[in-house]
Amino acid sequence: MNAGNAILTGLAGASTVTLINELSKNKYEEAPRLDALGIDAINQILLRLKGKVPDQRVGYAVAIGNDILLNSAYYSTVANPRKPFLTGPLLDYWQDLVRFSYLRL
Repeated sequence: MNAGNAILTGLAGASTVTLINELSKNKYEEAPRLDALGIDAINQILLRLKGKVPDQRVGYAVAIGNDILLNSAYYSTVANPRKPFLTGPLLDYWQDLVRFSYLRL
């Protein structure tokens, strides 16, 4: 798979996951609130950098955009592993890094 197809595949996967999550949060109370997690993370980062916390609409848009962007990059890498013995550990490290950064906030 070439890089262009991998990027499109990653974008399609990330958009689908985000869309399903957004639709399910309105229907099921137990659905994970990834948007709220993203908004909280952005607000915490901005507060630590002494920045201004955006209003709810802007925070939501940034959180959803960030979710699609980072998941697209992740899924694109999975779709096009040129060196699987290097790609696997790097993706695992990336997941741990993101999980740890959310836990620290």
